[in-house]
Amino acid sequence: MSCAALLVLYRHLEIAPGGTRDVDVVQSEYPLPPLFQKALDLFGQGTAKAREFGLYLEAVPSGLPPLPCWYDKRSQEMPGNWKVIRLWQLEIHDLAATKLKSFRRQDRDDLRSLCDTGQIQAD
Repeated sequence: MSCAALLVLYRHLEIAPGGTRDVDVVQSEYPLPPLFQKALDLFGQGTAKAREFGLYLEAVPSGLPPLPCWYDKRSQEMPGNWKVIRLWQLEIHDLAATKLKSFRRQDRDDLRSLCDTGQIQAD
């Protein structure tokens, strides 16, 4: 797996200039499973691969950012010939809700991009 593959597969969110440069991975197990830790060691913030791709993996506790109820029922498995892991993508409105809660500058930029491209629907 590479960060480039994650970028290609995460097709709903185009990174806005100055926007998010991380891929949040929900951490639901403590301590981290060995493969999760290995992925962070290879693609986490400050690693050579993160600098190469301009994107990094970040482990976030399952409560941060707060995910909407039943988000897991709306998430979609990302296509790919995965051998070890399964990637799940938040439904676009659930993603927007997490960004509203954080509301950091890069989150606002991402939200603006989602609105400008018509990917978020008010209803």
